Amino acid sequence: MLLSVPFLLLTFFVYACIPDLRNMHGKSLMCYVLGLSVGYTVLSMVQLRVFPGSSSSCVISGYIVYFSFMVSFFWLNVMSFDIYWTFKGVTGVRNSETKKFLLYSLYAWGCPILLVATAILADYTDFFPHYLRPQFGTTRCLFVENKLIEFLYLYMPLLILVFMNVVFFVITALRIYKIQCETSVVRRGDSKRHTKLDNDRDRFGLYLRLFIVMGVTWSLEIISWAVDNNAWIFYVSDVCNCIQGFLIFALFVLKQKIKRLIYKKFGIREIRQEQKMSSCSTRTTATMVSSYQESKSENPLVTQTNVM
Repeated sequence: MLLSVPFLLLTFFVYACIPDLRNMHGKSLMCYVLGLSVGYTVLSMVQLRVFPGSSSSCVISGYIVYFSFMVSFFWLNVMSFDIYWTFKGVTGVRNSETKKFLLYSLYAWGCPILLVATAILADYTDFFPHYLRPQFGTTRCLFVENKLIEFLYLYMPLLILVFMNVVFFVITALRIYKIQCETSVVRRGDSKRHTKLDNDRDRFGLYLRLFIVMGVTWSLEIISWAVDNNAWIFYVSDVCNCIQGFLIFALFVLKQKIKRLIYKKFGIREIRQEQKMSSCSTRTTATMVSSYQESKSENPLVTQTNVM
């Protein structure tokens, strides 16, 4: 999992450094990769037994892992809903991006906080029966290895969010198809509107690919949880987790538009342009000198006239 973290942090760094990318969609992506980065890092430390068993640091790390992954799940759900809402409200009045992002943050940060608070209440109060207590730090830093506990606290929220994302993407895909059919005849009439439609459609494609990447990983996690003692599913799931960060980096950073913004931000494009212009100028000068020398050799009278 640690192999994914550098690519996730690079993605976060690129979107944090470039102002043009710090719109509502970029901020949502930053929150998403931040949750994954923290979750993968602390989970790797837990698996490497950095924290002593049953210690306070072990329990806290378990809550951090749980919270971080829940944050990433809910922010992906936010991105799925946002692209759905974009096509749903094409002709309607839209809220400002700041207000919308605040509402999204309240949901995507608030729900994981509620889940962690529920787990803490279950562990440290008598409001929940013993069989519903996650028991963080008892047998391991995370919650106890119990099918019911794992389902209630992890896989049930995950399945609900995956189902919601599928519904959002299917409805959005149908709306995109409908809009394209309705506007194909008059496409030249409003180029600004169609440019925005194309941008939103491209963003939908990005989020869909991201959801597929995450969906495969989550599906393997659920299968490995449901099917005991199946080593190959566990190894395939680990491989997916290892390359997940690179796939996200490739989807959201290794694009021509993003690379141009990076070149502009760090002055790389200007240097290349200057080198290109200098090279062109050198070639032009050399061509002019060569042409002049050829004209002198072909017309001796030019030399004689210059001497006189």
